[in-house]
Amino acid sequence: MDDLKEVLKAAIALTMWGGSVLVISTHNGAANVFAETIANIRAGRLPYGLVRFDLDQALRAGLYERICLVSNGRQVWSPEGEADWRENLIRTYGDGADEELYCVPAQGGGVVLPRVLVEARARADIPVLRLSMPAAFKLRPAPEREAEILAWCERELAPVLAELDPRESHALGVDFGRLADLSVMWPLAVTKNLLRRTPFLVELHNVPFEQQRQVLFFLADRLPRRTGIKLDATGNGAYLAEVATQRYGEAWVEEVKLSVAWYLAEVAPFKAAFEDGAITVPADADVVRDLSTPVYKAGIPTIPPVRQAGESGLKRHCDSFVAGVLAYAASRADPVVIAYTPAYGPEAEGGLGFEAPGGGRTLW
Repeated sequence: MDDLKEVLKAAIALTMWGGSVLVISTHNGAANVFAETIANIRAGRLPYGLVRFDLDQALRAGLYERICLVSNGRQVWSPEGEADWRENLIRTYGDGADEELYCVPAQGGGVVLPRVLVEARARADIPVLRLSMPAAFKLRPAPEREAEILAWCERELAPVLAELDPRESHALGVDFGRLADLSVMWPLAVTKNLLRRTPFLVELHNVPFEQQRQVLFFLADRLPRRTGIKLDATGNGAYLAEVATQRYGEAWVEEVKLSVAWYLAEVAPFKAAFEDGAITVPADADVVRDLSTPVYKAGIPTIPPVRQAGESGLKRHCDSFVAGVLAYAASRADPVVIAYTPAYGPEAEGGLGFEAPGGGRTLW
């Protein structure tokens, strides 16, 4: 199609009569209207639906079985035959396999969030509360560990939580780390004009599982108008995500298994918030580096495998980036409405009733 943009503009006019427009294609690079339209859909800038099927999804849905069925006996399905057919197809496409078979536009490189863009949204008045414990801390008696963490929460967390505006809704994203990585808890306040304002960040290093739960509950219990919590449930993070679900319920908590599909769906809106000036982040060297490190690899947002030393010397693996994406996704989740229906009282209208013996009216 010579000019997809103009064709779409003309075709969309037909939807006024109740029709629909479907654009079905594989990719042809990242720098074209098709790929840009998909990016804008993921960012929420266009009210279109997006359906993505790659070769492996199609195979799981029965593609090769169907091919065998209509081949008039020339091909007979078997697991081994399907695997061979898949490998031969990928080899046949060669360098074009990613685009034609796996929905990945070519030449999709570069950083996800340029540093200059991150710094433009950074604010110096947003604190990052850091807690790092020695290795021997986990061996101390449970009451001592709980008392020390509670004292830290009351000293560091309670004052910033007390400053949150009770009129604003609040979301929370949590990226879990225990030894090699940090745990980052990122709250987001949603202001009246829909700005996602970061009031503070919490970073935990080498904090035992039970004490991470303690910090999480202290923080989440005090978030005004809590709308959603999304936690990294990959690997050891499953523990913290599970206890959060047990405490706050599935209506409020999502246990997220981080995957390519999840990053494709959620990083685009997060990036759009930076581009549109709709989010604030701490002006902190480590956090800014975390946010500006991920890159596009074959069109997919990717965290490089190398860990970097932060200002304190602790190794970091873009932990703030993951927590930020989770928090932004939680802030976009549909709110849960808790309704209350009062019992009918003697003065209630619309109740059913009867005349009680000796006079008086009973309603139910």
